[in-house]
Amino acid sequence: MRMSIQAIVKRKRKVSRGRGFSRGELKEVGLNCTESLDMGIPVDVKRSSKHQENIDALQTYLKTIKPKTTKTEIKEKIVELTEVKGIGPKSAEKLQKAGITNANTLITTKPETIAEILGTSIDRASNFIQNASSKLSEE
Repeated sequence: MRMSIQAIVKRKRKVSRGRGFSRGELKEVGLNCTESLDMGIPVDVKRSSKHQENIDALQTYLKTIKPKTTKTEIKEKIVELTEVKGIGPKSAEKLQKAGITNANTLITTKPETIAEILGTSIDRASNFIQNASSKLSEE
């Protein structure tokens, strides 16, 4: 079982839990969105702020985890789109028409692209990517 990590958001002297880490925070520790989702780190593509507490938390988290699988092992495993939590037959059909044929190609696609194809929010598209990544890393 992996340790969970949570981002914080500061707004008007209030500190609350965020949906995920911003791209800037991920960049500071040398990660991109896809790698982060592969590791189970939540990403909030709408956030643009960078908080040092989040960067420190990410650095600590990265030191403590050891990925279950490598990227090459994930690429060898093929998972159908309908096996990904939240993607039904109609959504899978739309994605396949757009060239996203399985979960492997789904995790390498930008959330904005998936949101446009399915006519859904970027947050929901990010969840699909995260679910696909989790499905691929299952043993």
